[in-house]
Amino acid sequence: MVKNVLLHANKKRLVAEFCRLVRIPSHSGEEQKMISYCVNTMRALGLTPYYERHGKTGNIIARRKGLRTCSPLLISAHLDTVQPGIGIKPKVKGDIITSDGTTILGADDKAAIAIIFEMLKIIRNKNDVIPLEIVFTHSEEIGLHGAKQLNADRLKSTLGFVLDSDGPAGTIVNAAPHHVTFKIELFGRSTHAGMEPEKGINAIVAAGELITRIPQGGLDSETTSNLGIIQGGTATNTIAGYVLIRGEVRSHSEVKLQKQFTTIKKALNAVKKKYSVKTRFIPVREYRAYKLKKNAAVMQLAYDGIRTAGLAVRYKSINGGSDANIFNMKKIPCVNLGINMKNVHSLKERIGISDMMKSVEVMLGILKTSPKYCRR
Repeated sequence: MVKNVLLHANKKRLVAEFCRLVRIPSHSGEEQKMISYCVNTMRALGLTPYYERHGKTGNIIARRKGLRTCSPLLISAHLDTVQPGIGIKPKVKGDIITSDGTTILGADDKAAIAIIFEMLKIIRNKNDVIPLEIVFTHSEEIGLHGAKQLNADRLKSTLGFVLDSDGPAGTIVNAAPHHVTFKIELFGRSTHAGMEPEKGINAIVAAGELITRIPQGGLDSETTSNLGIIQGGTATNTIAGYVLIRGEVRSHSEVKLQKQFTTIKKALNAVKKKYSVKTRFIPVREYRAYKLKKNAAVMQLAYDGIRTAGLAVRYKSINGGSDANIFNMKKIPCVNLGINMKNVHSLKERIGISDMMKSVEVMLGILKTSPKYCRR
């Protein structure tokens, strides 16, 4: 790449692109308009996009040719937003962009898409850049579904970056946890609460004791556990014959994750024996943890790119997941990068224009230094 390419980021163009993107509604599973816009934009920038359909939505995989001596570099963001995200009216005040307060802003993750588009505009006519695979996923906010459904066989990238974290530009999320959701079912016996309560088995009572036996909250520095949904009973005059409990466990340690599940199973057995209820425990692995050492190629590339952009490097371990977890599971070493979006998933969400500009510089820095890490 030419010297001083980092000076070519266009602030006005970047802000205009971001404001266009957030005005496009794209709730999880309803990303069709966003997909159409992104496909057309990437075609205009000389990329070859492929639409991978999943029901009424889907993922975008777009390729940009480059140096033949290098394998492609994966750069990814997600298309969807949480609600309320229809009728977003971005407000620019100084360096900060917010919504008008009646909706989210959608910086999570449309700031990332705007950053990626600005990067692509800057390198549009440059041939001395490594090949790129740009992946935009659907339904990230409701369980990383797009990344999970992505056909990784279509990708040739050997390293990757997801732009989907808080923390200032220069932040590298090098560790994220395992995440398992679960449901617990307790089956008692329904009878009339006034006429023959002695014949019933109250699943709510059993569930109440079960909840006290399951440790919750922050269990240690690596592990959290939560019971988030409880449903049961049909009427005040009926002994509750069924209760459903939904929860989750997150941990950076597989051993600690399994230890919590052992505790849950022991609690279930105790309640089952005491109250004569039947029980069912169904865990679902949402994603696996990743933890990358500083000498891993993707970590070194991130470091060099950030330093090339003139920024400080910050390493961060988080207790939430992102598409980076899934790409690592699909055997593409990948880290999540901070773009400094703030108050996400709320009506007070905001992003700094200078933060987006710095993130563009980080991505350009990564492109500039990537050939030595992405040789075939």
